[in-house]
Amino acid sequence: MGRRPDDHEAKKDRLRRSAALLLMDDRLEAATIPNICRNAGLSPRAVQYYFDNRTTLLWEVVAGHMNHLLRQVEDAAPEDTPPLQRLHAMARSYAAVVAQATPEHRTVLAHAQTLPKARHGDARMMQRWMLHGFVTALQAAMPHVTTQRATPLALSLLALLNMHAVWFKEGGVLRRLDYADMAVRMILSEAAVV
Repeated sequence: MGRRPDDHEAKKDRLRRSAALLLMDDRLEAATIPNICRNAGLSPRAVQYYFDNRTTLLWEVVAGHMNHLLRQVEDAAPEDTPPLQRLHAMARSYAAVVAQATPEHRTVLAHAQTLPKARHGDARMMQRWMLHGFVTALQAAMPHVTTQRATPLALSLLALLNMHAVWFKEGGVLRRLDYADMAVRMILSEAAVV
């Protein structure tokens, strides 16, 4: 009897999640193959079987999360959505994905730069694509803002959303999506003084 494809994917997901949990607090040395497999409840040979090595596994954590994040943010607000509503929807979607995948997101923030050069370049390209989407949305919401000015504003918005991923605690006084709206308002306020 052959192995079910869904079982194969489920084990790969467990390994990705285990690696992300070990990596999310900037603990690269803790994410050894034995620790990853132990936390996933799998044999120490599982990483080699499903990913070849730890670097490939790290890449799959980063790429999988970034691709999911890009899709969700793009899908949150189609191009024909009113500009201000679109910018808020994108920020809220970003925050919502991070809420569901905090270990993966923190792994991207802390370890994407440790990938081999080619993969690091791929991760940077995905990050630039995300930035471009926010720059475009910001300029649509505030047409007087030039690309030169919109880029640091969009970077600031993403930095606020990323920092929130690091320190946010569920059940606090400010809900995650409310924070995303507040971050957008802060950036728009800054854009308005230009």
